[in-house]
Amino acid sequence: MRLPTRLRRAASIPWRYAWSLRFALSHRDLFSDISSYCQFIGYPRSGHTLVYALLNAHPDVVLSNELGALRFLDLGFSRAQLFSLILRADRRFAERGYRFQGYEYQVPRQWQGRFRRLRVIGDKDGGRDTTRLGKDPARLERLRGRVAIPVRFIHVVRNPYDVITTIVRRRNERNEPTTLEEVVERSGRALSTVERILRESAGDMMLTVRHEDLVREPKPVLRRLCAHLGVEAEEAYLEDCARIVFPSARKSRDAAEWTPRLVERVRAESIDRYEFLAGYSFQS
Repeated sequence: MRLPTRLRRAASIPWRYAWSLRFALSHRDLFSDISSYCQFIGYPRSGHTLVYALLNAHPDVVLSNELGALRFLDLGFSRAQLFSLILRADRRFAERGYRFQGYEYQVPRQWQGRFRRLRVIGDKDGGRDTTRLGKDPARLERLRGRVAIPVRFIHVVRNPYDVITTIVRRRNERNEPTTLEEVVERSGRALSTVERILRESAGDMMLTVRHEDLVREPKPVLRRLCAHLGVEAEEAYLEDCARIVFPSARKSRDAAEWTPRLVERVRAESIDRYEFLAGYSFQS
């Protein structure tokens, strides 16, 4: 009988601790050139995975996909152990062809699953990490202290009507029935947490990226992302990344029955309240 995911993860902790310790001790110089740690914040279904995949294709960047690095921080894993787990998770994801939730995020000819010179490392688990930071704000300082290098935050946003619609659809597909109204209620808490993190982080440590901008003009947005992390965006890298970006942002909201009351609630409680959502609307 197969154990539930949560129990399997808990059972793997001792093995992960021992493996990461051995790996770190055997590769003492592997992490010596790392200059920044990449931390995603935001909300599920906002386009984090696409941003992650494009950055992870950079020759000097290694990011893991939903490793849950903050969880290992809580469990007492050292800096080198945490970085070792990120490398392992990235390579395992590469072996699976960078397929995630029905989409393929492989960038041909680039550096996913390997690196040239390891200068940036991190983990993409934006929605859950935002929840973790909301429950325990002190985690942010513990993260900074543990990695002992600048933490560069990436905040990906998308039209909130599309985000909410996609969350509802995916949960219902997983037989976790929910409604637009329930998700609208929960999204307010995530937005409040992100706003607090934005306030607590220095301006040069945080970059907000709109999913729609990335889809419309991938190269300029990728240049900004790379500059934020402190790495150069070479033209061949930009070209290959641009080729896998969807031709246009999908308007998921059109597939749901939004009432005028709920449309107005999202506008009043989210779009008008938070500067980083300014300009979004149900029609745009």
